Amino acid sequence: MTGMWSRRIGPARDVPADAGTGTGTGAGAARLAHAATAAAMVATEATEATVAPRVRIFRICHKVDGQHMNRGMFSDLMLGEHDAADGSYLGDLGGVNIAGLNEHSEMRAHYHVWKSRLEDVDYVGFEHYRRLIFLDFMAYDEMGAADEALPMARLHFMRHAGAECLTGPFAFDRYLAFRRAMTDAQAQGLAAFVGGYDIIALRPQKLRVRDQMDDGAFKLLEAAVRNAAYFRTRRMLIDFDNDMTCYRSMFVMTRACFDEYMGFWWDVIGFIARNRACPPRSLGYFSERIFALYLFQKRMESPMLRILFVPYLIPS
Repeated sequence: MTGMWSRRIGPARDVPADAGTGTGTGAGAARLAHAATAAAMVATEATEATVAPRVRIFRICHKVDGQHMNRGMFSDLMLGEHDAADGSYLGDLGGVNIAGLNEHSEMRAHYHVWKSRLEDVDYVGFEHYRRLIFLDFMAYDEMGAADEALPMARLHFMRHAGAECLTGPFAFDRYLAFRRAMTDAQAQGLAAFVGGYDIIALRPQKLRVRDQMDDGAFKLLEAAVRNAAYFRTRRMLIDFDNDMTCYRSMFVMTRACFDEYMGFWWDVIGFIARNRACPPRSLGYFSERIFALYLFQKRMESPMLRILFVPYLIPS
């Protein structure tokens, strides 16, 4: 991975190779002109490096309730529906999709975005309609001015460092309302905050994957991971007894990381589907564990990978 996120607008520009090498009466003026040009280029590229990334976070929904949002970086994605005629939400029935495979549960949305909605996106994220990733990015006074519930949520998570979530309609509803009313400047600030990381995942739970399923299911999952094409060119570094497990299939990550993860997931989940019965939602359960194992592998591969663990809000 590279250092802090940056995106270049337009082609690279080079100072002429012979800048400042002329002779004669015009040489001094030429050198000054070349120096001014070079300085302008540096200033321009410094400005380009601060351009906020293009972030898209999809909230996966199951029913139309008239309260949806499709604005800026936040889009509600309705499973089993086409895009709303009024643009109020997106659906997964267009483009490439696995909408009819209910055994994949919310991963149907991930697959659809992977195959059909990554244009003009630098970061992609997913959350659940009843679970909002708490992206805490503003200075305290600015946060309080936006909504008094936000610093209260920050205080809760600072006080309880191991807390995975905050339950209750007050914080959830107010945070969702804040998103709907977010100013352009706040949106730019949030995008820049996201751009400081490669992967943003939920706070880990101190649980082992093997303790969350029966022995047969765990052995199948382990075999599927070990046989993944990802490891044909990489050393497998996953400790299947680790207890740093991020469930929920909720995250924000760079487009490159997401594409890599989805290729890994599709390979692993396909192995599982070929080797056991798959009732509704069952593969979604496996998928949460697959993400946790993928994240462990990436952290072992590259300690310089910029990962942030964050909590989430739930209404009840």
